[in-house]
Amino acid sequence: MGQAGQSVGARGFLSEKGEILLWSTTSGKEEGKMAQNVIVYTQTTCGPCQEEKMWLTQHNIPFEDRDIRKNEAYFQEAINLGASMTPVTWIKKENGEEVVIHGFDKEQIKKALDLS
Repeated sequence: MGQAGQSVGARGFLSEKGEILLWSTTSGKEEGKMAQNVIVYTQTTCGPCQEEKMWLTQHNIPFEDRDIRKNEAYFQEAINLGASMTPVTWIKKENGEEVVIHGFDKEQIKKALDLS
């Protein structure tokens, strides 16, 4: 096992607890497309959260996983985005447009990330 803060591949690093955390610079669709940031607010016990993270990973869409039960600041961020449930997905496009998706909605995510 690596040390906290150690890079894991091109898109991740290890947390202090040994979890692999991911970040995003592109949508994963094609090189040359607009850079995008994807943050998913989750809980360990949330089935749809786990499904969304697996789906994003399977589609090579980098994202940052923010567990609202492990970090009070993440919990407050999710509340500020209007969360009443998880997952909450926040997407910021290169053009500055921000999209918030409540619940795991593949079609809304595809639309927000300009995926076919």
